[in-house]
Amino acid sequence: VETSPVGIAQLYRGLLDVLVIDRCDAAWAPRIERLGVRAVVTDTLMRRELRGGGLAASVLRALGVTAHHG
Repeated sequence: VETSPVGIAQLYRGLLDVLVIDRCDAAWAPRIERLGVRAVVTDTLMRRELRGGGLAASVLRALGVTAHHG
């Protein structure tokens, strides 16, 4: 298996529709999408607790889920 985001997409092809990748791997997105897997490019490193919310929001948007805060 290729050790790249494309390798992951190939390995799980048919099992996933979306692959979240970090901005530093954005150049891989076109190859991932040619496999029929939508690539969502976002910051995946959570250096601070608050940034985790940004990653979660990106994943929820990719899945078409709207988060409500109460």
